[in-house]
Amino acid sequence: MFFKLVWFILLGSLYSFFALILFPTSPLLAAVIIAIAFLHLLFRGILPKLVRIRRARRVRKAIASMIDEHLHALARRRRELIEIDHYGLVHLEEWEDEKDFFISNVLGSRFGNILSEDFPVPYFLIDIMIDKRIDAYFKRGHAGGTIREYQGEDWENADQQTYLGYCMKLLELAGWKVVIPTQEDIRNRGPILARKDGKLLLAACIRASKPLGRSFIRQTAAARLNHDADDAAIITNAGFSRWARSSALKHDVMLLHHSDLANID
Repeated sequence: MFFKLVWFILLGSLYSFFALILFPTSPLLAAVIIAIAFLHLLFRGILPKLVRIRRARRVRKAIASMIDEHLHALARRRRELIEIDHYGLVHLEEWEDEKDFFISNVLGSRFGNILSEDFPVPYFLIDIMIDKRIDAYFKRGHAGGTIREYQGEDWENADQQTYLGYCMKLLELAGWKVVIPTQEDIRNRGPILARKDGKLLLAACIRASKPLGRSFIRQTAAARLNHDADDAAIITNAGFSRWARSSALKHDVMLLHHSDLANID
């Protein structure tokens, strides 16, 4: 890009030099040289640049559409993979690897040359697009009312029963029809059932003080089979262990923070 710019500057200077020399003796020839310089700049510089800009816009729009198609899964994976250790340090390594996988395999399935240097949208820009669209996704969910409209108990100081009621209310605000659990289910941390658009969701809502382990995954997967539910999810305030995340992939169980309920379909 730099050498092309230098080349156009030198070429333009050369055209101008000859035009200035010829202008006193032959103004018409000088005008012809200026016209040639303008046409050269137009067809070899400006128009190709405009074509590249338009192509980049179309590709960015297509990439944004594919990101939006997988936005719920991406948002869930980011919440699962970003960890804060005992010293308060934020670890982004696993999330960065997940984005690399998504770009290379999911987006790469449509754009075969997405990793090449001449791809119209730079790799770093796609990386930024993913995080920005996830941020907007969470912001839409909160601003849409699912959390702010509910003026219920403060879940941070709630017991299990109150936290369960909080999650049920969030599901209702997101458009789900919740089956009220029995007192025995509440005492035993049993799952709740919710319906939306003909789909049955089995959700285990668990208030905890530390990340949940894989035993909860197996229990929820088994409960889904018993209730013949279409989907299963575990909702918690405390996050999940690495073993739990691995088990969730195996059993196809969604791992959610209660703020995710704003956008669950």
